Amino acid sequence: MMTMRVFRVDPKDKKKKELRAYAARMHYHLPEDCEYLVAADDDDVLSGFAALLPDRDVTDILFLYVFESKRRKHAGSMLLRGIEDAVREAGGRSLRCIMPAEDNLMTLFTRDGYGLFPGVTEYAVSFGTLYYSKLYRKHIHGRSPKKAKTLGECTSAQKRALETLLGKEEMTGLLSAVFDGAEIMAVLSCEAFTKGILVDYMYVKKEHPELLLDCFRLLDSKLVSVYGERMSDMMLSFSTGNDMEEELIKSFSGGLIPPQKYTREYVAVKNLIDFT
Repeated sequence: MMTMRVFRVDPKDKKKKELRAYAARMHYHLPEDCEYLVAADDDDVLSGFAALLPDRDVTDILFLYVFESKRRKHAGSMLLRGIEDAVREAGGRSLRCIMPAEDNLMTLFTRDGYGLFPGVTEYAVSFGTLYYSKLYRKHIHGRSPKKAKTLGECTSAQKRALETLLGKEEMTGLLSAVFDGAEIMAVLSCEAFTKGILVDYMYVKKEHPELLLDCFRLLDSKLVSVYGERMSDMMLSFSTGNDMEEELIKSFSGGLIPPQKYTREYVAVKNLIDFT
């Protein structure tokens, strides 16, 4: 059976930047101050690595990756146990990992004694449904935005305001916003996936709800230009944790079809200290 040693990467080692860049290629933008653990096999060949964000009580596993050639050889479990040993030796009390709802990952953590808890409930509706919604067609689809602008159209001061609100790494190409000078009045931040669009942040001044619709108009026009008729096969999903999202998506679909509810992420938690 393959064995594996897990060791920390020195903060000054250039390998840290290489691992961070590797994660970024898979769309995981890790903070610069996180710690890295690397797993190597008997021949000192890299098997996988993890990025951790330690705290006094809870250490977060921000990234966990095993290279394809090392999978199905218990490498994931060995890496996870190596992480536990390293965190325990450093005085950590518990581990936590927010993961996508993938069967292999969920099995890995539950098999190693982690408690698994569902993340935020998300809501989704197909764009095909939206096209038949009178409300969506009346207020959004095919209508030109009045005040919303893309990230590329923002001034330097407006970009700084967005960076303060969202963080530089969260400012994607599917972002639309409305400003009064440099003050943010409304913002809609989205990500594009193979089967749809995920709204991961939305905000609007309470006295100006129409500005959020203007952001959706800009999103809709960008999607039409990129996807055309293929949009009808895509989903519009929300994961903002915002109380308005269920009502908003019901309104968009005309209330005729209830939005689909599902969980995209799970939280795995394990105590490293025996309290008995």
